[in-house]
Amino acid sequence: MSGAVRLRGNVTYLCEIRWDGVTWTDETARLKSFTVQRGQSDDLAQTEAGTLALVMKDTTGRFNPANAASPLQPYITYPLRQVRLRATYSSTTYYLFSGYTRRHESDPGRDAREARLDCIDAFVLLDGYSPVTATGATTGAAIASILAEAGFSGSTDLDTGDTITYAATGQQTALAAIGDLLTTERGFFFISANGTATYLDRQATNHSPYTSSQGTIASTMRAIAPGIDLDRMYNRVTVTRTGGVAQTYSDTTGALGTLLRDAPAVTSPYLADDNQAMALAHYLVGKGKNPIPPVRALDLSQHDAATFAQLLARELGDRVTVTESLGGTAGDYHIRRIVHEANWGAGVHRGSWALLQRDTQQPFIIDQSVVGSLTDALTY
Repeated sequence: MSGAVRLRGNVTYLCEIRWDGVTWTDETARLKSFTVQRGQSDDLAQTEAGTLALVMKDTTGRFNPANAASPLQPYITYPLRQVRLRATYSSTTYYLFSGYTRRHESDPGRDAREARLDCIDAFVLLDGYSPVTATGATTGAAIASILAEAGFSGSTDLDTGDTITYAATGQQTALAAIGDLLTTERGFFFISANGTATYLDRQATNHSPYTSSQGTIASTMRAIAPGIDLDRMYNRVTVTRTGGVAQTYSDTTGALGTLLRDAPAVTSPYLADDNQAMALAHYLVGKGKNPIPPVRALDLSQHDAATFAQLLARELGDRVTVTESLGGTAGDYHIRRIVHEANWGAGVHRGSWALLQRDTQQPFIIDQSVVGSLTDALTY
């Protein structure tokens, strides 16, 4: 890693920006701190755009868009410059973020002499284009077609998903169209740390590589915060196929008892018929009536070598095993949010995961599952 700088121990970093659109420029020596945030702010919410906040030393006006003498002119005045941030630890290199600059701000004042560069992942491209020709016979094929028409040129890793009929209308952004597809399919779409557009369907966690844990954190965390929240619980759902009859399902046998709480209603053109709408309502109630407590924050740092390696290596959706003896937390979880924070002044790299406990119930399979079994859950 040419130009990489060391923080503490044997970890080095490389921050590069493609200012001219062609050549990567190493800006690592000017880096003062960074914060990466990727994934879902809430396990019931759509995935948000990943962001990277860079604070850079700027004693010469290099990052000042108003400085005509900046060596980065005219590119410092342009948005959407490609950015990538990597770390090398124990001879292994990990991507932490890939995306584009969104905002530059320089403060050459005596008290600061620094610049802030706010960056965003490829969601910014998908939110700025409305597809008109994209089609697809499955959820994964539709997402692939949307990405291609929106001009996404990076690598993709897309599951197949449901059989549907999708045809773009030009009335939605690419990001909104993908969000609507997932409202029905219940999968997970994100831009990985290395820039890969990734779609995991709702059954992905039951397939390889998630059939076994990909990492273990055993009483080496700085903090952990499992919890339960009434706002995440519901036992009545209404699902409507566009043009069909609203299908409502409720179940008072769960933790809420006879208190009926409604999940947000779902309306979608990607349901084949009213029966499939009812099946989705069953599936959602099954997930919401007895929610498994999420871990909202599992805080990690570089002070334990094995833990730090896991912090750098893990990706959204990965399965991890977490145990801590003091509070009794133990189980397998899937990562739904990743945060990295490093500060050269403090000399630390800390991170945090938001986790959703792995659902150990077996999916309901037509002609195979035993109705009424406590180990079978209706799926769709």
